[in-house]
Amino acid sequence: MNYMNIPPYLLDQIKRGQVVLCLGSGANYGARNSKGHEIPIGNKLGQLLDEKFLGGKYQNNSLDDIALFAITNSDARSVQEYIKEIFEDYNSPTYHSLLPTFRWHSIVTTNYDTLIENIYRNTKMLIIEVFHYGLYGFLAKQ
Repeated sequence: MNYMNIPPYLLDQIKRGQVVLCLGSGANYGARNSKGHEIPIGNKLGQLLDEKFLGGKYQNNSLDDIALFAITNSDARSVQEYIKEIFEDYNSPTYHSLLPTFRWHSIVTTNYDTLIENIYRNTKMLIIEVFHYGLYGFLAKQ
């Protein structure tokens, strides 16, 4: 196994709860659903949205563009509900269970799924407030 060398100053800042952990779609690498399929991230998620809402015309566009086009062609709630359906059967990879063992100042994620939030919801190790900023500015305490 490869281990990352974390500078002592950064380790100290993590221990003090002074670090904001920023996560993108790569944070869910290895997440699988009950059928063993890998979680769709980035372009794959864009393709699913494109097929559902846009007829497969925008396969080469970015996920952000496809999500925007899908909302424009339908509505934000329909796109969000479809994304929820896609991700509801996925489980966090085992390494996610380590996240609550660190004292983060905050965790920020750009992910469309809620796998990180679910780890905190399901742990008794730490109480945090979970806020979810959905497509186009829906900030809600969960």
